[in-house]
Amino acid sequence: MGLSTVRKPYLVIGAPGIGKTCGILSAVKEINDELEQKGMSDRKFKLRKIMLGQTIVGEMQGLPVNFNGEVRRLQSPDLPKTDGSGVLFLDEITTADEAQVLPALAFTDDTRNIGTYSLPEHWLVICAGNGPESSNFNRLDDTVLNRCRNFDIEFDYKRDWRPWAQANNINPLIIAFLNFEPKFGHMEVATEEDRAGKAFASPRSWTNLSQALDNREFEGRPVSQDNLYQFAASFVGTEAAGQFSAFCAFKDEISFDATRILEGTEKMPTGDIKVQQFHILMQSIANAIKTMLREEFVDEDEST
Repeated sequence: MGLSTVRKPYLVIGAPGIGKTCGILSAVKEINDELEQKGMSDRKFKLRKIMLGQTIVGEMQGLPVNFNGEVRRLQSPDLPKTDGSGVLFLDEITTADEAQVLPALAFTDDTRNIGTYSLPEHWLVICAGNGPESSNFNRLDDTVLNRCRNFDIEFDYKRDWRPWAQANNINPLIIAFLNFEPKFGHMEVATEEDRAGKAFASPRSWTNLSQALDNREFEGRPVSQDNLYQFAASFVGTEAAGQFSAFCAFKDEISFDATRILEGTEKMPTGDIKVQQFHILMQSIANAIKTMLREEFVDEDEST
């Protein structure tokens, strides 16, 4: 397999907020961790990420600057100038303005250069963008699509995000709610109010809401049930926030304790437990198990 085949550019397309960027960054980190474990730190991948929507028009070609009467082009500092191996990550390729995207597409052809600048030989190009369902989607030329290896990313809450959410301490009420209503794991903007504010439910916005709720708890100012709808709506949109706040109201009606259940001392459940309460209780049990396991392993590490 030749170098030209290995370094064929990649194009990753998927709905906004589902974790495309996070997945690419995680993949690079995983490769680098493996190289480090093998004693090959000198071969680790460097990473340069360019948000095309935030570039200045003309920046990729080099901005013209007057040096003592001579016009020269000042190359973008974001473009890699070192040898070795690396990834040039071009994000927002389907939503940035055409004038910002077109110059970057020069890196997807065989020359891999813009003007006098050439991408180092062992750098890969990965492009990412939102799919046609995005309101600001700009269709890519078929020629560009033919240059790249194309990956359409689909999202499934239970398969793709729930394991990550469990491992990264996402607010348990959010996980319980999405177990109950997984369709809200990712939902395009549903109301005119949301369209105006561009708020919608996605893994990214649920993560942001979780962090905000945790911050309020840490500050001693937890979000009350009465204020939860307005608080959540600014992150995940009005429809998801309404369903989430209504779901959370059931937590105060639960009379069972997760710790007592695990100890075997809890009273037998009755048949009238509501499905919302069941999901909240199950997530509480899952969190209690994680806490017990964490404490057990910490104790073992300390004893050794």
